[in-house]
Parts: sequence; C-alpha cells; structure tokens
Amino acid sequence: MARKITFLRHGNAMTPYDGAPDKMRILSAKGRQQAQKRREQSGNPIYDLILCSQVIRTAETALEKYDAPGTLSLSEKLLDA
Repeated sequence: MARKITFLRHGNAMTPYDGAPDKMRILSAKGRQQAQKRREQSGNPIYDLILCSQVIRTAETALEKYDAPGTLSLSEKLLDA
C-alpha cells in the first residue's frame, strides 16, 4: 500500500496576549477558515497518523483540517525541525 506524507503550515493565528509565549497563540477565525478550505480542496483525506509540534495553533490546524481516526501525536522535537 502506498503511503502519503503531507507537510502543512498552521493557519493564521491570533495576536499574542501581553507576555504570552508565541507557542500559546491560537488560530484566528481566518486560520480556521483556511484550514477548512484546505481540507476541502484536498478532498477531505483521512490519515492514520498526524505528527505536529506542541504549538497550539499547529494542533488546532491539524484537528480542523484532517480526520485522523488513528493518532494525533504532539512532539516538542518538531518545533525546531
């Protein structure tokens, strides 16, 4: 069976709150729309595994974009990749 790997950047994020670290920024309404539109454009794929960094907006994008009946795996190591 052929395997498919997809690389995706997170959607548009909210402006950070005062003093909050960048990786705590969440998706904006526009970012959620971007992720949903991308999902529809790619034919609503279903993946067995999604790997993403621990940055909140990356997990939000993954959850918004893909239906993953398997696993969503967060990794700090991916942040610096």
